[in-house]
Amino acid sequence: MTALLLDARATAAALRRELAERVAEVTATTGRAPGLGTGVDAPLPCTPRGIVEPPRRHDVPLAGARVCVVGRGITVGRPIGLLLTHRSENATVTLCHTGTQGLARPVREADVVVAAAGSPGLITKDMLRPGAAVLDVGITRTEQGLVGDVHPDAAEVAGRLAPMPGGVGAMTRAMLLANVVEAVERNATTV
Repeated sequence: MTALLLDARATAAALRRELAERVAEVTATTGRAPGLGTGVDAPLPCTPRGIVEPPRRHDVPLAGARVCVVGRGITVGRPIGLLLTHRSENATVTLCHTGTQGLARPVREADVVVAAAGSPGLITKDMLRPGAAVLDVGITRTEQGLVGDVHPDAAEVAGRLAPMPGGVGAMTRAMLLANVVEAVERNATTV
C-alpha cells in the first residue's frame, strides 16, 4: 500500500467514542464520576462509600445526625459531604477545613466527625463531643510512618473511632471491589 486516504472528522469521532467508552469503564468501577451531586445513577466513589459503611455496620445513625466533615478535597471532603446529604443518609453536614476559624466549635457540635484534611493530629479529644463517632480519613506520611488527622487521645472521648491507618482505607478497597462486582453485574444484564 502506497497511500491511505483518511477522513479526519470520522477518525476523530471514532476516537472520541472509544475514549468515552474507556472512561465509562473506569468510572464504573472507581466511582470517580460527576454523578454524585447530579442525581445521575452512577457508582458511588470508593472512599466516601467506605466512610459511610462503618457507621451503618455499627449502628451509628446518620439520618438526622450532625456531621462535621473536616477537609475540602475532591477525593473525600466534598464527595462525602454530598453523599451524606442524599436522602439515603439524610445527615446535616457542616463542611470545614484547616482554614476554618474556630474549627473546634463545629467539630464539638457534631455527632459524627469525618477528618480528611491531611493534617496530622488536627482533631484532638478536647474538640470532640463525648460519644461522637469519629472517622479518620486523613493520611500523612511521616518519619514515624502513616498518621491520620485524629490525635490518638481522641479515643478517650469518641464513642466509636475508625483510626488511620486501619479503618477507612480497608473499606475503600472493599468498596472498589464492590463497585467492580456491581459493574460486572450491570453489564451482564444489559447484554
